[in-house]
Amino acid sequence: MLEIDTIYDNGGESSDRYTLIDEDGDMYGIGGREVNIYLGNRSEFPSDLSYLGKIVEYEDLSDEVKKEIDKRLDTSNFAEGGLLKSDLMRFDDLMKKGESVVVSDKFDRDYIYNGSAEDYTGVAVMDTFDRLGEAHPETTYQIMPLSKIKSIRIDESVYAEGGKVKDKKRYDIDEYSSQGSRTTDNEYIERTNDFDELVEKITKRAKDKKIPYIEFYYKDSFIGSINEKNDYKFRIGRGFEDNPLESKNSSINKQRYKDSSITSSYAKGGKIKGRPTLKQMCNMYRNKR
Repeated sequence: MLEIDTIYDNGGESSDRYTLIDEDGDMYGIGGREVNIYLGNRSEFPSDLSYLGKIVEYEDLSDEVKKEIDKRLDTSNFAEGGLLKSDLMRFDDLMKKGESVVVSDKFDRDYIYNGSAEDYTGVAVMDTFDRLGEAHPETTYQIMPLSKIKSIRIDESVYAEGGKVKDKKRYDIDEYSSQGSRTTDNEYIERTNDFDELVEKITKRAKDKKIPYIEFYYKDSFIGSINEKNDYKFRIGRGFEDNPLESKNSSINKQRYKDSSITSSYAKGGKIKGRPTLKQMCNMYRNKR
C-alpha cells in the first residue's frame, strides 16, 4: 500500500472534488460514484497547488471517497501509479482527439500509445520514432501489460525527431490483399508533417512487400490510395480536400484540379454521396453481420 502525501478539497466545484497525491507524487482526481481519474505526476504541475482547494485529512472524508482513495493506494492489481480502467478510457479518448499519448515502462523507455486492450489489462504500444530507425511501426507493435507500465502521459516531444516538436499529423493506413477485399490485412498509424514524404514511404513499402492495394485516411476522410494495377501511383480520394498537409507533387496536384468528382462527390452538408470507399463498405458489411 502506498502512503498518502496530501489530499485537496475544492469544495465540490467539479465531479473530481478531491485531489489525492500519493508518496510517489502521482495525482488523482477523486469523487463519489467511482470518479477516480489519474491526473499525472506532481512534477508536471506548478509548485503552488492552492487552486486545488484546501488540504483535508483522510479521516474526515466519507466512506465512499475513502473507498476510491484506497483503490489508488493499493497497487497490487495495477501498474505503478495505479492505472485503472477509467484512466485507460481517458487516454483512449485523448488519442482519438489527436493528442500525443506516451507510455513509459519501468526502465523509463518511451513508447507510442495505440489504445487499451479490450479487457483493460494492458495497452497497445509501438516504439518511438527515434528508436524505429528504418523499421516499420508494425514490427514493434505489442500489448504491454499494466504491470510493466510506469506511467502514461501526454508528450509531444516524443513524437518529434531530434527532440524538436513538429506539427505531425496522424494518418490511418489500411492495407488490402486486393482492391475488392472486404477486410484489411493490416492497419497502422503514420505521423508526418510532410505528405509527399509519406506517400513516397508507403509507395516504397507497397512495391517492396508487393501489397496490391493501400488506402490513406485522415480523421475518417478518404485521402487517397495506391493500387498495384495502377503501377503504384497515388490516386487522390474523395476526402482529399480534408488533408491538412499540402502536396508539392505535380501528379497529385493535377488530379486535384482535373478530377471534378472530388468536389461533386459531396452532398449538401458535407455528406459523401456516390460509391462508398472500401473502408466504408467493410464497415457496412460488419454492421450487417
